[in-house]
Amino acid sequence: MSKRAEADRLRMVVETQSEIASSRLDLDEVMRRVVERAREITDASAAVVEMADGDELVYQAASGTATQFLGFRTDAAESLSGLCIDTGQLLRCDDATTDPRVDAEACLRVGAVSMICMPLQHPDGATVGVLKLYASQPEAFDAADEETLGLLSAVIAAHLTNATQFAAVRDDSRRDVLTGLGNKRAYDEALTREAGRSARYGSLLSLALFDVDGFRAVNERYGHPRGDAVLAEVGRILGSGRSGDQAFRVGGDEFALVLVETGLSQAELVAGRMVEAVAASVQIAGQATLSLGVAEARSLDPRALHAEADAALHRSKQARAEAHTRRTERRWGGNLSGS
Repeated sequence: MSKRAEADRLRMVVETQSEIASSRLDLDEVMRRVVERAREITDASAAVVEMADGDELVYQAASGTATQFLGFRTDAAESLSGLCIDTGQLLRCDDATTDPRVDAEACLRVGAVSMICMPLQHPDGATVGVLKLYASQPEAFDAADEETLGLLSAVIAAHLTNATQFAAVRDDSRRDVLTGLGNKRAYDEALTREAGRSARYGSLLSLALFDVDGFRAVNERYGHPRGDAVLAEVGRILGSGRSGDQAFRVGGDEFALVLVETGLSQAELVAGRMVEAVAASVQIAGQATLSLGVAEARSLDPRALHAEADAALHRSKQARAEAHTRRTERRWGGNLSGS
C-alpha cells in the first residue's frame, strides 16, 4: 500500500474540515464525505462509519469496496468495532485471520484482513459509533493512518450535537413524508442488511415490488391531491401487514415489501393479499390497482434480488396490458382500426 507524505495527509484533512465547516451538510452527508476522504488519504480498500443500533453495529456510511455493504449489520459483542465502542479507544488489527478480537466470519465477508477502528464520541463523552478503515491484506496500516483517522473522526464528532437530534436526523432522512414509510434510501439499506443476514444465517428472504396501475389517470382526472391520497392509502395498507415485514415507497408510485424469513410461495400469498386489500379499499376502489412482482433471495447481492423482482413486476404489467388489449378487441369485434 503506497503512503502519502505527512504534509499531503494534513493538507487533505484540513481541506476536508474546511469544506464541511463552510457548508450546510446534514450528518449523513458529512459521514459520507469523511469516509471517502479517509479511504483516499490512506489508500485503504474501504472506509466505513458504523453506528450502534441496540446490540448491533450498522454500516451507516461506506466507501470503496464497502459501498456494496451499506446497511450491513454485525454483532457488536463479537467485533473489533464493538470493543472500540466499549473501551472508547483506537484499536488496530494487523491480521483478522489470527486476531481473536474480531468477528472472523464478518471480516471474511466484507474483505477486511487488517483494520483500524477509531471511536466516534458524542459531546457528552459517550461513544456512539466507529470510523473504520480496512484493507484486503495484512499489516496495511501504521501510526500515520491512526493519526489521520483521529483527525477525521473529530469532524464527525463535531456534528453529533446530541443523541436525540442524531436519531431524528437519521430517521427523517429515511422517511417518506407522504406515506410515512421508509424511502428509497431506507430501502437500499434494509435490503442490503437483510440480504447479508439471510446469507449469514441461511434464512429465507423475499422481496415484493408494487406499481400503482392507473396512477397517472387519477392525477389527470381528479388532481394531485387525490393522487396523493391514493399513495397514502397504499402506504397504509402495505405498512399494516405482518410485524416482521418492512414496507417502503421507492419511487413516485412504486413500493417495496421486504419479507424476512419468507420463501417465494409464502411471499406471493402475503403480497397478493396486499393487492387485494388495495383493490377493496374504499379510498382507492375503481381508481387504481397494483401490479406485483415477487422474488426470493438466492445470493448475498441485494441488487440481484431487486432486479429479479423488478423483472417479475414488468412481466405482470405486460400480462395486464395484453389482457386489456384482448378484452378491448372482443368488445369491438376484433377490429380496432375502424376499417
